[in-house]
Amino acid sequence: MRTAEDAPPAARAARLELLAAVQDRHHAYDSLVTFWRRLLAPIPAAMFDGFVAMNIPELPIDPAPRHVLAYAELATRITDPALTVAMSRQLWRTNPTGIHDKRALVTAVAEVCETVDSLVATGCEPRPGPELDRFIGAHAAARHERDTPRLRRQLLDDATDTDPGIHRYWKLTTEITGTTTSGAAQYWIYQALAKWADPATPRR
Repeated sequence: MRTAEDAPPAARAARLELLAAVQDRHHAYDSLVTFWRRLLAPIPAAMFDGFVAMNIPELPIDPAPRHVLAYAELATRITDPALTVAMSRQLWRTNPTGIHDKRALVTAVAEVCETVDSLVATGCEPRPGPELDRFIGAHAAARHERDTPRLRRQLLDDATDTDPGIHRYWKLTTEITGTTTSGAAQYWIYQALAKWADPATPRR
């Protein structure tokens, strides 16, 4: 049977670097919370606590090796500035300076994601509908604009939902929690918007 010691030196070194990231599990967890607190500011405290409970796992007392490695990679990935930029753009869709009420936007989008969570959990295919309309409406209100085709295309063009780093982050989170994450809800909304923009999609 192949063991970790049989792996190439570079792979062993990378594994050790990841494990070093979770030597202090409390520090690793606090780093994840701080990462999201900065991204989601100024989200209301109660809503942020709910986000933490659903999306920021704590490493179990006696974790499986794969969970240790997944957690270690999470703690390492949030130190990459490119991930911060991609996640921020996924949240705001554009330069945040164009958003007049960030608190209202992040609150409204979080509420939409809560609704979409149940659709993701039941395997509902992404499609234009009331969930997407609420998402667009939240962005329109925060920008003092109306829900127009131009705004919808702008939000689609500015999206980073297909970014590999974002997908990897949420995949690792799901490996640890075993549950649906806000990342899955955000991607569902992105796919719904992409279907709205597809000429082949029937209009309501």
